[in-house]
Amino acid sequence: MDWLRAVFSFRGRAGRPSWWLAAGLVAIMYALHHVFVSEESLVAAARLIGRSPAALLFVWGLVALWWIGMAWIFLAASVRRLADRRLSGWRLFLFLAPAAVAAHFVGRYWPAELAMIASLAWMVGELGLLPGTDDPFAGDDAPGGGR
Repeated sequence: MDWLRAVFSFRGRAGRPSWWLAAGLVAIMYALHHVFVSEESLVAAARLIGRSPAALLFVWGLVALWWIGMAWIFLAASVRRLADRRLSGWRLFLFLAPAAVAAHFVGRYWPAELAMIASLAWMVGELGLLPGTDDPFAGDDAPGGGR
C-alpha cells in the first residue's frame, strides 16, 4: 500500500523522478481517456447500456471520477514536489491560475496562448527540472534559524 500513499498523498516530499512518474501516469490516463471517451465509444456505450438518464449519469459519473483521479494524482505529486523544494503547495496556483484563465481565451487571442504556454513551461521547469533540497529546514528562514 506504499505506492497508493505515494501516488495519492499530499504529505511528504517528492523528488524529480517521482514527479515525472506521476506526470507520466497522468499523461497515460489522459491518453486512455481520449481513446475510450470518444464520440464513437459513447455511442456504443449508449447502445449497450441504454439511453436512460440513470445509465448516462453512470457513464458520465465514471468520466468525472477519472478526471478527478487525474487531477488528484497531479496535484498531490506537485504539492509534494514543492515541499521538496521548500516552497508552499499554494504556489501551485501561481502556475495553474494563469493557465486556466488563458485557456478560456485560447483561440480568440494569441497572447492567451503564449501566456498559457509560459505558465505551463514555468511549472514544468520549477517542478520537473530544478533540484530539491537535502534538508527541508535548512537555511536562515527556517524555524530556529536553520540550526
